[in-house]
This record gives sequence, structure tokens and C-alpha cells, in this order.
Amino acid sequence: MDYLLMKKDLPVAVLRFAQRQIMLREILNAEKMPYLMKIPQTGEYDIMHWLDRRMLAKSRASLSKILTFYEVPTRMHLLFKNKGLSLTDTYWLKREDDSSTWGEVNFFENDYGDKIGDFIINNTLAEPALSPDLTTNGVMEKSWRKKDGQDFLFKFGRPPFYQEAFNEVLCSQIARAFPALRAVPYYLGKNGEQSCSLCPNFITQDIEFVPASDVYSRAYDPLGNSRTYLAEFAKLNHITEYKEFINQLLVFDYLIGNSDRNLGNIGFMRDAESCQFISMAPVFDNGNSLWFDEPTDRINGIEDPSKPFATPHEEQIKLTHHIHGLNMQLLYTSVPMVYEVMAEQYDKKRAEKITEMMKVRIQSVEERQKQRRHSRDREK
Repeated sequence: MDYLLMKKDLPVAVLRFAQRQIMLREILNAEKMPYLMKIPQTGEYDIMHWLDRRMLAKSRASLSKILTFYEVPTRMHLLFKNKGLSLTDTYWLKREDDSSTWGEVNFFENDYGDKIGDFIINNTLAEPALSPDLTTNGVMEKSWRKKDGQDFLFKFGRPPFYQEAFNEVLCSQIARAFPALRAVPYYLGKNGEQSCSLCPNFITQDIEFVPASDVYSRAYDPLGNSRTYLAEFAKLNHITEYKEFINQLLVFDYLIGNSDRNLGNIGFMRDAESCQFISMAPVFDNGNSLWFDEPTDRINGIEDPSKPFATPHEEQIKLTHHIHGLNMQLLYTSVPMVYEVMAEQYDKKRAEKITEMMKVRIQSVEERQKQRRHSRDREK
């Protein structure tokens, strides 16, 4: 069967989906094709790579249940049944004989209800329907909810401590000390007795998100230096804040012990109509931090893994320079805030271990700031 790959109401390509195989039949508008699809070295298009990134992760615990519920055999069938719609951009899929319009089906303007999310998270009864929950990647269980016209992503924690929800809220507060990050705010919510985090969608149907992983996966980079490549990409696209953004991000991740700042949760904002890159995306997805899965007795900050440019954190922090506008007072006042939450949710010993590590790293950053300021003054 033939499908149209759409960008809002503009057809950009024709795809054939038959016998579990996908073929790119025709390109109708090359300039509007998804960034991830094009292979710069050859000028060809990798449709499967783009589709795979849009599907639910193979490792999602609820995947089998969702496929059975929608009566489809594969993630690909599920994607096409959901028209490929998401809340990250304005691309979607429809059969050639489908008269649906973007205004009728998109999730930015239309209500999609809570029932599919409730089915995925709580196993409540529902009828199959279009839902942004079917194109939200990542291994953790999550669900989109529309509240007063605003889309919010609800995320849940994992064993052994289910700490991620609290981390998201705390780290979004800590990130306010770093002006370049423009961090997405997170709030604490509840799903029955289970705590969850919720954050507003920072993407609209006018401004879309392109992860750095999409940019770098299309790079010809035999040296494997993503740091240099992405800096050059930002320069070519006139994203002037890139250098300071990354500088502050690496320091922020060092302070919170973030172990999963992969290139999928760093990215660029792009104008949905012109397809021109315009800025860095705000910082989001900080749950795998504050030693979230470490047994309390093993929290020591030694050889803490870090991403995306070097590991451990003590090595990656060496890539940074002086931060302009860093609010040290806010960093220090965040320590008792973290202690209070961790002591209430877990115990005083865990709270003490986590905040001791934070204090040591804040002091280290403050000393680095002083040294670099003195060095800069001497050069004047």
C-alpha cells in the first residue's frame, strides 16, 4: 500500500509499505524531507532509520501489550496505524486515498484524551485510538496529557529507588543557576500512589526539535569527534549560543552526576516552515542523575560515568571554561532543597550522601571559576 509522508498538509514523499518492507517510491519535496533521512555523502535517503527512531523502543516494557491491544504484529505497523503523528515535529503518514488534513489529526491542536496513556500505565480499559504515546521514544514508561490546552509529558521512575521523578523536579530548579540552559520546568505529580514528573512540551507546530543524535548520525566523521562536529554544525547554522550552552551543560551535568546526557536529549530548534535551524533546545531529561540507581553505600563520586563527550565526569569537566552569569548562591541553596526531598522520600543517610557529593562538586566548580577569572584578569 502507498502512503504519503506529509509535513503538515504538504506531501513530501511517497512510501510503499508492503509485506513488512518499506520503500521510498518518490520524493516530492526534497527541501522539506526530515533531516535524519538524508545521507549527505551520497544524497540518498534512509527511510528506515527515520521510521525506526519514530517507533516505540524495542526495550519498552509495555511494547508487547500495546501491539496486542492494537492488533498489529510489529512496531512498524503500529507506527503507520497511528499515522506517524507525534508531538516533536509536524511530519505524519497517511494512505494516498486518505483525505485527512493536518488540522483534523495533529496532536498540537486536537484533544487525544488520557485513555491510551491510562491503558499503558494503569492497564485500564480503552479503545484503540491515535495517541502521541505511540511515538514517544525512550525506555521509561511515559504518557502525554493535555491540560488546559497545554501538552504535558508524564514520566515514571524505575526500580530500585524510583528516584527519577524527584530528580527531574530538583534538577530543573538547580538548572536555573545556568542562564544559557533555559531549562524546561518539571513538576511533581501522582498516578495513584506512584510519583511521576510532568513537564510542558517545549515544541510547537511552528518550532520543532531535531536531536543532536539526528545531526551527528548523518555526519561523515572518521575521527568520531562529535564535540567538534556539532560545534562546526552550529557555526554553519549561525547558532551562536552553542559554545556557551555546551559549556554550561557539562558543568551542570557534573554537579548533578548525570549519567545519561546522550545526544538524543541535546538538540536544536528548527523552524517548521523554512526548515532553518534557529537555536539550541532548552535542557530537559535530567532524571538519570543524583546517583538515582546507586545503593546508598556506593555513592562516592568516583569514576561516575558521563556523556556525551568524555567519561568520567572528572574528565569531561576539563572541557569547560569560565561560565558567565553562573549563580553560585542558587547552587548552594539547592543543597538543602535536595536534602529535604531525599530525606523525606528515602532516608537521612541517602540524603546526606547525595548532598555531600553535590557540595564537593559545587565547591570544585566555584574554585575553577575563581582560577579562570584570575587567569583572565592577568591576561588583560
